[in-house]
Amino acid sequence: MLESEPLGPVQARQLIRRILKSPDGRILFSRHARLERMVERGITEDQVYSCLARGHCGPNITFERGSWRYPIETPALAVVVAFNTQTMAIVITAWRKT
Repeated sequence: MLESEPLGPVQARQLIRRILKSPDGRILFSRHARLERMVERGITEDQVYSCLARGHCGPNITFERGSWRYPIETPALAVVVAFNTQTMAIVITAWRKT
């Protein structure tokens, strides 16, 4: 969790893109996301990374289970992330929008 949270949608999108571009950036997957939802919904890691790189942050930013959750969305996919640090994001869940 970042000290400056909650971030606005623009700041969240900028941070996720910085994490993706940084050599020190890390995207981790929660057990729920990787072993349950992504398998159940036929979503690959590449699709998640593509959504994070190209998507926008939706307005439904929520605080759940001790962390701020940011929905990153494309027309086809939504990925919810939480930020651990300025260089680490955790994928909480993902789903297809179509």
